[in-house]
Amino acid sequence: MGTKYQIWNTTDPVITPVGEYLTAEQWITRYPAAAHIPYVIAAGEINGAFCAPLAQLEAIYTNRGCDFSQCVTGDDKIAVIEAYEEAQKAIIAEKAVEAEIQAQSLATIAANLEYANLLTLEDVGV
Repeated sequence: MGTKYQIWNTTDPVITPVGEYLTAEQWITRYPAAAHIPYVIAAGEINGAFCAPLAQLEAIYTNRGCDFSQCVTGDDKIAVIEAYEEAQKAIIAEKAVEAEIQAQSLATIAANLEYANLLTLEDVGV
């Protein structure tokens, strides 16, 4: 089972971020397709924080480059999606570090150029 998402089993209650406690029947009334096709909800206590059809998520993440060819179950697909999201988060963090290093390097270069310019000024007695 994933750490961010899970396939709703159509029997467990759903708790939304605003504190609604919905029985399975109430959730199906809100999302009627959930009774007929696999729906992905958030993992954890506030499981109503996310809700989407598994097939829709698979299509979205296939377009982003995920490979579901080795997946047998819906949980396998969720694992691929979560691994992709973690990889993207790592790439973003790495780019942020690279951007910070570049910014620091540019600031150092600018300071050195400013100092070099100051050295070329004539000494004017004030």
